[in-house]
Amino acid sequence: MGDFISRCVASRRYRAGGSDALLQFAKEQAREFHVALRQMVDASEPGETLLVPLRMTPVKGWSSNSLTLMGDAVHLMPPTGSHGGNNALRDAALLGRALQEAAQGAIPVGDALARYQQEMLAYSSREVRAALRMLRLSLTRNPLIRVPLLKVLPVLHPVFQGSD
Repeated sequence: MGDFISRCVASRRYRAGGSDALLQFAKEQAREFHVALRQMVDASEPGETLLVPLRMTPVKGWSSNSLTLMGDAVHLMPPTGSHGGNNALRDAALLGRALQEAAQGAIPVGDALARYQQEMLAYSSREVRAALRMLRLSLTRNPLIRVPLLKVLPVLHPVFQGSD
């Protein structure tokens, strides 16, 4: 299996067109990016370019003694800041602990699910809002925000990764 790199250029301005037009639009949007990010977008192929609408769906809650949800099924969010994947893992760990308590007879399954749902909804609603804030920041035209996001942070990224 070969390498896989996902590239994302977020914009509120793209309206319509095929994959060629979408890729050209992404290249135009990336012209202000750090050279390394521009090269990634420039290396893209039209056939590998797709428009993916970004959505978020915070959920208020539900009741069930035998069914629950986790990850994007309950707190869909834009892919900014790795909030979605991290929350799905957190959900799995929390649900696993709750079900383990029920399996050991400490609490009924319905109570374990209710506790999981209550705790999960508390942190996930904060994370949905944080992902949306990051998305809005990435879409800003304000140069005081865009320059650090697109030109400074990519240069600093290897510094924070440490040496391998």
